[in-house]
Amino acid sequence: SEWGMKAIAVTDHGNVQSFPDAQAAAGDKLKMIYGVEMNMIDTHFQVVTNNDHRPLEQTTIVSFDLETTGLSQRLDKIIEFGAVKMVNREVVDRKQLFINPQMAIPADISNLTHITQKDVENAKPIDQVLDELLDWIGDAVLVAHNGSFDLGFMNAACRACGKPEMTNPMIDT
Repeated sequence: SEWGMKAIAVTDHGNVQSFPDAQAAAGDKLKMIYGVEMNMIDTHFQVVTNNDHRPLEQTTIVSFDLETTGLSQRLDKIIEFGAVKMVNREVVDRKQLFINPQMAIPADISNLTHITQKDVENAKPIDQVLDELLDWIGDAVLVAHNGSFDLGFMNAACRACGKPEMTNPMIDT
């Protein structure tokens, strides 16, 4: 606006999360022109991955969710692990822990997850809790909403800690 422009274009990469902030900053001074660079996805989405065809009636199922510092498995880190372990439709165990990402949690992530820097500052980092999590999960069938995101972060943590990636069967809700 100070440069005499009447419009500005913003192109976000892989999402449109910057658009509300851009619009708020532009106000009524600038016309916003929105663009996005998106990644194409497989149109044949697989609900089950790593299927080993075991019957689910007697198997252990771990339904889990992660919170992270952002969306990039390369740049962002896990800040919370939460899960319920079930056998025969009965809850047999639960696990929840904060994980110190050893980086600042962005304000928008804190607003979204309600997890603050203070929540994780005394928590152990992933390299000190990963073995515990992997042992707790064992060979259970994993269940997660948008599971490729959560499993992707778990596998990124495995790679960063020099461990093999998880090969558990996974059902993506």
